[in-house]
Amino acid sequence: MLECCLCYRWLRSVYVDEANLSDASKWIVRHFVPLAAIFLPAAFFFSVLSPDATEPNAFIYFAYIGAVVLAVGLVLLGVGLVRKTKEM
Repeated sequence: MLECCLCYRWLRSVYVDEANLSDASKWIVRHFVPLAAIFLPAAFFFSVLSPDATEPNAFIYFAYIGAVVLAVGLVLLGVGLVRKTKEM
């Protein structure tokens, strides 16, 4: 598991470092993508924690938050990778 996390972190850093983004945007990308990886499974797990649950509780809304956070991070990274670099 640790090897997978380190590999993911290395790949993410390579893409973020190559992106033509401001420092604040790079910070957002570096933190939003892993944050979404926490929100999405936590939402599904905690929304039906009770053994007699027949429908999800309010924790399911964390899945929507996680999806938006993931989309913002990936779209921002994509824009940074597509943008042209400044000519020197």
